[in-house]
Amino acid sequence: MDALDYQMADTICETIIQDFVSDGDITTWLSKYKSLYDRFNIAPKGLPAVANCNFEGVKYNKIAKFHSLYHQLMLKHRI
Repeated sequence: MDALDYQMADTICETIIQDFVSDGDITTWLSKYKSLYDRFNIAPKGLPAVANCNFEGVKYNKIAKFHSLYHQLMLKHRI
Protein backbone atom coordinates (compact mmCIF):
# COMPACT_ATOMS: atom_id res chain seq x y z
CA MET A 1 0.00 0.00 0.00
CA ASP A 2 1.11 3.53 -0.66
CA ALA A 3 -0.01 7.01 0.39
CA LEU A 4 -2.69 7.13 -2.31
CA ASP A 5 -4.19 3.88 -1.00
CA TYR A 6 -4.37 5.35 2.50
CA GLN A 7 -5.90 8.60 1.23
CA MET A 8 -8.55 6.73 -0.73
CA ALA A 9 -9.33 4.42 2.20
CA ASP A 10 -9.59 7.42 4.53
CA THR A 11 -12.19 9.00 2.25
CA ILE A 12 -14.08 5.72 1.91
CA CYS A 13 -14.11 5.28 5.69
CA GLU A 14 -15.85 8.61 6.11
CA THR A 15 -18.63 7.43 3.79
CA ILE A 16 -18.83 4.06 5.54
CA ILE A 17 -19.26 5.71 8.94
CA GLN A 18 -22.11 7.82 7.54
CA ASP A 19 -23.62 4.65 6.07
CA PHE A 20 -23.83 3.17 9.57
CA VAL A 21 -25.22 6.34 11.10
CA SER A 22 -28.02 6.49 8.52
CA ASP A 23 -28.78 2.74 8.46
CA GLY A 24 -27.96 1.45 11.95
CA ASP A 25 -28.19 -2.26 11.04
CA ILE A 26 -25.20 -3.57 13.00
CA THR A 27 -25.15 -7.13 11.64
CA THR A 28 -25.31 -6.12 7.98
CA TRP A 29 -22.81 -3.28 8.44
CA LEU A 30 -20.28 -5.52 10.22
CA SER A 31 -20.58 -8.16 7.53
CA LYS A 32 -20.33 -5.66 4.68
CA TYR A 33 -17.15 -3.98 5.95
CA LYS A 34 -15.30 -6.88 7.59
CA SER A 35 -12.67 -7.09 4.84
CA LEU A 36 -11.83 -3.39 5.20
CA TYR A 37 -11.57 -3.76 8.96
CA ASP A 38 -9.27 -6.77 8.54
CA ARG A 39 -7.12 -4.81 6.09
CA PHE A 40 -6.33 -2.13 8.69
CA ASN A 41 -6.46 -4.23 11.84
CA ILE A 42 -3.33 -5.19 13.72
CA ALA A 43 -4.12 -7.76 16.39
CA PRO A 44 -1.06 -9.37 17.95
CA LYS A 45 -2.04 -12.49 19.83
CA GLY A 46 -3.09 -11.64 23.37
CA LEU A 47 -2.97 -7.86 22.79
CA PRO A 48 -5.74 -5.39 21.94
CA ALA A 49 -6.48 -4.68 18.29
CA VAL A 50 -5.13 -1.41 16.89
CA ALA A 51 -5.67 0.37 13.59
CA ASN A 52 -2.93 0.51 11.01
CA CYS A 53 -3.80 4.12 10.21
CA ASN A 54 -0.38 5.72 9.97
CA PHE A 55 1.72 5.86 6.83
CA GLU A 56 4.97 7.77 6.41
CA GLY A 57 4.24 10.02 9.38
CA VAL A 58 0.65 10.82 8.40
CA LYS A 59 -2.24 9.68 10.58
CA TYR A 60 -5.44 8.91 8.70
CA ASN A 61 -8.10 9.82 11.26
CA LYS A 62 -11.11 8.46 9.40
CA ILE A 63 -9.48 5.04 9.12
CA ALA A 64 -8.84 5.18 12.88
CA LYS A 65 -12.44 6.25 13.55
CA PHE A 66 -13.84 3.49 11.31
CA HIS A 67 -11.62 0.89 13.00
CA SER A 68 -12.70 2.03 16.45
CA LEU A 69 -16.41 2.05 15.55
CA TYR A 70 -16.18 -1.37 13.89
CA HIS A 71 -14.29 -2.88 16.82
CA GLN A 72 -16.72 -1.47 19.41
CA LEU A 73 -19.74 -2.70 17.47
CA MET A 74 -18.17 -6.10 16.93
CA LEU A 75 -17.57 -6.51 20.67
CA LYS A 76 -21.03 -5.20 21.54
CA HIS A 77 -22.69 -7.47 18.96
CA ARG A 78 -20.95 -10.56 20.41
CA ILE A 79 -22.32 -9.87 23.88
